[in-house]
Amino acid sequence: MAFKRKGPPPEPYMTPAVYHILLALGDGERHGYALLRAIAANSDAPPIGPTTLYRSLRHMLDDGLVVVADERPDPALDDERREYYRLTGRGRALALAETERLERIVVAARAKPLLQGARPADAVADGVEGVWRPVVAPGGA
Repeated sequence: MAFKRKGPPPEPYMTPAVYHILLALGDGERHGYALLRAIAANSDAPPIGPTTLYRSLRHMLDDGLVVVADERPDPALDDERREYYRLTGRGRALALAETERLERIVVAARAKPLLQGARPADAVADGVEGVWRPVVAPGGA
């Protein structure tokens, strides 16, 4: 049985790629390759490739989340073909709203019996990278 969403996703909604691009631009203007490196340096970020990056940037430009920066580094120090992207006020506001939405999800999840008492520091790897299970004390259920 498939579940159908009634109406558009709640605002603000963004893909993980867009969220991580906004976070990377929160540190300052960057060109595409620098964005890819910044996102890859965040070990919790999903890997994105050039197609996802530039498709996302195109939509973000259309939606007013980012702009192409007017000022360029010294041409002698940089490739003139690069475009530098800058976060707009709208992009900053949506990044903050998405962060707050994710925080509410985490608070609600931690209140669930499934996660009560379970923390990565108190868990052991379950043989699959990124999957954790609570440590059960000897003789515990």
